[in-house]
Amino acid sequence: MRNFPLIIGHRGCAGEEPENTLRSFRKAIEVGVDGVECDVHLSRDGYPLVIHDPTLERTTNGKGKVADHTLEELRKLDAGKGEKIPLLDEVLDIVKGKAFLVIEVKDAKATEKVIQKVKEKNMDEEVFIASFHIQVVKLSPFKKIFLSAQDPEYSLNIAEELKADFLGLHYSLINLSVVKKAHGKGIKILAWTVNEEEDILNMLKIETDAIATDYPARVLTFLKHQI
Repeated sequence: MRNFPLIIGHRGCAGEEPENTLRSFRKAIEVGVDGVECDVHLSRDGYPLVIHDPTLERTTNGKGKVADHTLEELRKLDAGKGEKIPLLDEVLDIVKGKAFLVIEVKDAKATEKVIQKVKEKNMDEEVFIASFHIQVVKLSPFKKIFLSAQDPEYSLNIAEELKADFLGLHYSLINLSVVKKAHGKGIKILAWTVNEEEDILNMLKIETDAIATDYPARVLTFLKHQI
């Protein structure tokens, strides 16, 4: 019987490959993650694209806001190692039948487009919608993750109201009491972003349900040695 958390590749394998690229997602699936996490913004012409920041400078050779550029303009950019900014469609195709996908909706305006794309791919059961925005989580017809950087007690109450499947918290906010209270409400706990062995062990000890990490291969190897 498995006795360690679900492992989610944060932006794919963000610690080893250019984050939120097809290369990064393929690598995460190859190493055996349970799920992968990606972030979505809309282009100026309304296409859901997988990129974390609302601006282009940190992860591409472009400048300005994602929302100020068309799909055609954005697809010409280098997102690292010659990779393009992926369409959500492409990421859905890569993970289908291989891992679940956590889609963090960064911009509430993208919610309907994201839902539409998931339904088109018949992946309702393979997708979690995650967001810090209450309205986004509320709108999700799929499994839900409420993300919060606030007080865990307050966050748990919101997650319960939203009927969220998971509450996603930074690992530093999670302790045994938080996990027990969540489980008492029928809510699972997702810890982000856990990369160091000491923190992984702590999440294991307090029975956190899922871990998002930039280094899934390393974490999976480490956890297997703990069995």
